[in-house]
Amino acid sequence: MKIARVSTVPPSSLFGLLTVATAFLYDIRFFGEAGFLDILPDVVGYTLFLVAGLRLRHHEGSVAHRVVWSTALLVPLGLFELAFGLLAGHFGLTSGGWQLGFFLAGTAAAILEVVLVWSLAGYVADLARQNAAFGLIGRAVLRRNLFIAYVVVAWLMPPPQVFRLGETIVLVLGAFAVALLALLFDETRKRLSAAEPPPAERGR
Repeated sequence: MKIARVSTVPPSSLFGLLTVATAFLYDIRFFGEAGFLDILPDVVGYTLFLVAGLRLRHHEGSVAHRVVWSTALLVPLGLFELAFGLLAGHFGLTSGGWQLGFFLAGTAAAILEVVLVWSLAGYVADLARQNAAFGLIGRAVLRRNLFIAYVVVAWLMPPPQVFRLGETIVLVLGAFAVALLALLFDETRKRLSAAEPPPAERGR
């Protein structure tokens, strides 16, 4: 995927929003007889990413376009997953058709999350490249690839009935990948904040 040239430098607050949104990409689910509860609902993170994408349009249109269309599709998928988890047991949505629908929605969400992270991490690398922050370039690429590896492993991992340690591996790898990605956005926020003029001078 080609990374477009950065037109203007975005405000540091944009990456603060991305840092918070990234935390919601991690799945912590508690299962019960009626379904499951996601402590960090994906749809909240998707909405925050969508807001960030809309703000990004003023600074980098091509990246913002990918972020906006991917999250515009992710938000309804996140709502479906949240509702399914809360209501499946109450309304008997446990048949093969509903389970297949939930699986397909999760697969589509995983693909769109990869598009989202690829675009944003690539944008960080491009910002770093233009400012000769070569260490940040390497971290952006590495953490993007680690997140993609997490998504692939989570999708391919056999169910707990087949491989007991699979769920633990996915949880640990996911925590590691999401935390490092959030730290990448936070580091970018700090670098941009340090380069911004003092508040008293911004209106001049």
